[in-house]
Amino acid sequence: MANQYAERDIMALDKHGGHYTRHLSAMTGEALHDKSDIAAELAWRDAEIARLERERDAYRTAEEHQIALRQKIEQERDALAADRADLIQELIPLQNMTHGLARSGGCSPDYPNDAKAVLERVTGGHAPFFDDSGPSAKCLSRRDALKQAEWISDYLRSLHWNTMSISPIDLNIEAKRLRRQAEAQQ
Repeated sequence: MANQYAERDIMALDKHGGHYTRHLSAMTGEALHDKSDIAAELAWRDAEIARLERERDAYRTAEEHQIALRQKIEQERDALAADRADLIQELIPLQNMTHGLARSGGCSPDYPNDAKAVLERVTGGHAPFFDDSGPSAKCLSRRDALKQAEWISDYLRSLHWNTMSISPIDLNIEAKRLRRQAEAQQ
């Protein structure tokens, strides 16, 4: 049988929290002089430590499951947002086409109105946030990166360079980096 108890540095135990002196005083005060009494106390503490370790492990497992679930939900959200963006991209030309057909008498005037209603429902009553001439975003992070790059480019055009400490080249480089990053996420 391997030794379960080793020589301990009593001074170090006391230096880092007074553990030895506190236990020695408690054992003396509680008349815990018998090895059996001390072993029973140690066994109870071992059981408590094991219970707390199981509880900690259960919390870790639950946290890992929660993180995985959140990541799955975010992926599904991004996929839905990409699908929504693709639908908007497809609806815009269809609505324009039905409008043109209705003007030329090729279809009922109700069709473009129906298409417009669907487009408004899909976009939440707002104009689409994608330009129908550009590539649709495949996820929210790509869309966000494209919007940031667009903002930097717009900001560049509006700056008065003599009042800025940042160079337009630096901003252009950042805008290009954000665009490449967004395109890589396709």
